[in-house]
Amino acid sequence: MTAAAPTSTEALATSPATAGTAATVAAISTATQAPPTNGDVVRSGANVSPDAAVGDPISIAIPSIDVDSVLVQAGVLADGTVAVPPDPAIAGWFTGGPKPGERGPAVIMGHVDSKKSGPGVFYRLVDIQVGAEVTITTTTTPLKFVVQSVDRFPKNQFPTQLVYGSVPQPALRLITCGGSFDRSIGHYRDNVVAFLVPESP
Repeated sequence: MTAAAPTSTEALATSPATAGTAATVAAISTATQAPPTNGDVVRSGANVSPDAAVGDPISIAIPSIDVDSVLVQAGVLADGTVAVPPDPAIAGWFTGGPKPGERGPAVIMGHVDSKKSGPGVFYRLVDIQVGAEVTITTTTTPLKFVVQSVDRFPKNQFPTQLVYGSVPQPALRLITCGGSFDRSIGHYRDNVVAFLVPESP
């Protein structure tokens, strides 16, 4: 994929701000902030006791697209947006949701590219194939997931419920920017989202 050079480090349209068990999603960028989408979403995992057996995620490996990155924690800022990783070469785990391996959709975000440094950690996420294996190493054990589907959504139509909504089993979402580059605002128009489930034993 050939990405246009952004005018600033690209960020994501996926930033739930937790308020009790609800999450309000706003489309964000490191330079500008778009209006929040309508409605609240009950964060999956909000009413689930943390599984003591699941450690914090510390790295992600996706051999098929040459990803091997440590994971930094991405929390929620005072304005309700997610603190995306400042380094385009490093992916971040959204701490407002479940950990990978817990019940519900864990979310890992990464930049597609940067004007200063070129391709980001998830530059090739758009190319990932169904069935590709992803390994999340935690403080307790490595966890393996497989890709079920990959979709691209306009940022102003981001499917909050589909990505963050409650599911009865562990799941993983990988998110980056994609689509065409809007030079008038300095950001990509879309988000690329990969949906994953735990690898079968």
